[in-house]
Amino acid sequence: MAIKHFLKNLWNSQPIERKDFSFGGYVNTFEDLAGSNKARIDFNTLYTIYNNVVDVKQAIKVKQGACVRDGYRIVNINDPDGTPDIAQTKAAMEILESGRGFTTRKDIWVRDQDVAGNHFWYIQKDKAGKVIGLPEIDPRTMSIVADQFGNIKKYVQRVHGSDVNYFEPEEIIHSVMDYSTSKPLLGTSPIEAIVWEAKTDMSAQMSQFYFYENNAVPSHLLIANDNLTKDQMVDLKESIDEKFKGTANRFKSGIIPGIKDVKNISPSQKDQEFIQSRKFTTKKIVVAFGVDSFILGYTEGVQRNNAQLIYKNFYENTVRAYEVYLEEQINVLFDRMGLDRIRFEINESNYDDAKELEDRTRADVLAGIVTVNEARQVRGLEPIVNPLADELLYQGRVLDDLAFEENLAAEQVTASFEEREKKFKNLLEI
Repeated sequence: MAIKHFLKNLWNSQPIERKDFSFGGYVNTFEDLAGSNKARIDFNTLYTIYNNVVDVKQAIKVKQGACVRDGYRIVNINDPDGTPDIAQTKAAMEILESGRGFTTRKDIWVRDQDVAGNHFWYIQKDKAGKVIGLPEIDPRTMSIVADQFGNIKKYVQRVHGSDVNYFEPEEIIHSVMDYSTSKPLLGTSPIEAIVWEAKTDMSAQMSQFYFYENNAVPSHLLIANDNLTKDQMVDLKESIDEKFKGTANRFKSGIIPGIKDVKNISPSQKDQEFIQSRKFTTKKIVVAFGVDSFILGYTEGVQRNNAQLIYKNFYENTVRAYEVYLEEQINVLFDRMGLDRIRFEINESNYDDAKELEDRTRADVLAGIVTVNEARQVRGLEPIVNPLADELLYQGRVLDDLAFEENLAAEQVTASFEEREKKFKNLLEI
């Protein structure tokens, strides 16, 4: 009891610390569709939806594939065209490609933000303070301690059956999908906006599965005469299977002695509506994740001439924002590692139609807008070693040569005109 009073007095003597509060645990609640009761949505709900709703999983998968599709580069922070610092580049690459490699690290970064709304990297150091790793921390285990002004004081990891881990703010790189309105230091997942549709989709899948599972045997009920014995019913069933079962016997008419009624079993209108509701769910999912339904494999209403535009808009409006944010977060890592002479940049992907890009760049070369090597760079090709490849051309002629020829022609015309004027004056003097 004395220890309890001592701890209580100690706590009360720290008024600023007492105002600290913890964001985390993910105990957000959402009103149900009726707007009355509350339903708890936790991390397990979000990951269950991710693992079981195919449209959600595929939407995240295509984002992972499109993000950093064309790789990344380390650049000189003071001279983007210059050679980056060799020692710092090596240190950066060792961390980025450590563990399972950069691609897996990037894919987990995309997944955790889309599913949990949060992603945590732990900057792991040795006793000398050197960064030796960048492991991910499961967002389901993390919470944040901050003061009343929102200044982060600690990150806390709680894993069932293990000791609680505390991290200083500079040890963690926290990425969020979109800041929560109820817990402003944590992110919110796109799944939260479609949680009811996703859960409905899971129920629809179960409904469809059990309909076919139970509908296969039997597809109808045979009501036999009451005076048949058990053995007679078995013989009757075998006779019916022999005469009417199988593809060759489809639609065959027949008289079944001993059967007084046949009851067909078919899905009700409500079952059909439940299954059809999945199409509506898909539309809401693609909106939430910024992925066109065509990219998920739904090709209805899509033609080849607009398919390329769909991919281009997906990259520019959805994926590129992820890449810019990933650049920012990795550059935060570089800053905390003391790598002050290099910068991480992601190569932008090009979703332009290859033929359209080829025609456009060729026209620009012929019009004297860009050089041949500039056009090749836009197409993703290596420059060619040719003095004319770096000259502006017009209709296949070097612009400087054309200008020289035009000036020469103008001088010849002027001289010819002056010669004629001189002859005319001589003629008038006679």
